[in-house]
Amino acid sequence: MARPLRIEMADGYYHVMNRGNNRQDIFLSVKDRHAFMEALAESCEIYQVNLIAYALMSNHFHLLVHTAQANLSEFMRNFQVSYTVRFNRRNRRSGHVFQGRFKSLLVEADEYLVSLSRYIHLNPVRLRRFKNAEVRTRAGHLKKYPWSSFAGYCYLRKRQPDFDRSRLKSRLKSDRRLKRQFKQAQELIMNLHN
Repeated sequence: MARPLRIEMADGYYHVMNRGNNRQDIFLSVKDRHAFMEALAESCEIYQVNLIAYALMSNHFHLLVHTAQANLSEFMRNFQVSYTVRFNRRNRRSGHVFQGRFKSLLVEADEYLVSLSRYIHLNPVRLRRFKNAEVRTRAGHLKKYPWSSFAGYCYLRKRQPDFDRSRLKSRLKSDRRLKRQFKQAQELIMNLHN
């Protein structure tokens, strides 16, 4: 059976995700997470893809990317192969790291960018251990979580050069309602911890 066609377009925004083969962890150490970010940054540079937001979990990842060209599949193939080689070499393993190619959703409406950013950035507190946790506990975890672009949007630590927060911000400037929604979400999370 043939794979379904992916919609790829120049100047496109995508929610991209993938998980570990058999839902296994895709990171066994902090070094693996650094290798992931290095492979991602290299592939972004090669394929002129802007990383807008990200969250790395133990067995999956979420990315919000902008493609200058219609090359999402080429970008993801390069990135995932590059990371898989690094992961397998470091951990003395072989075979697949990821379950399948990847999933991607084209973001067609500006309104969805804010919701998607919120979804990606809240992923670290959607774990079972936070199911019944107080809001302050969840907010505190988000502020300290090092494997997400959340802190870079909230000015909580030095911004990482690996992601482009200006694209989302510029989209928000043109729409006051979206800007207000994004600011409210930011402030809510920031104030919950104080």
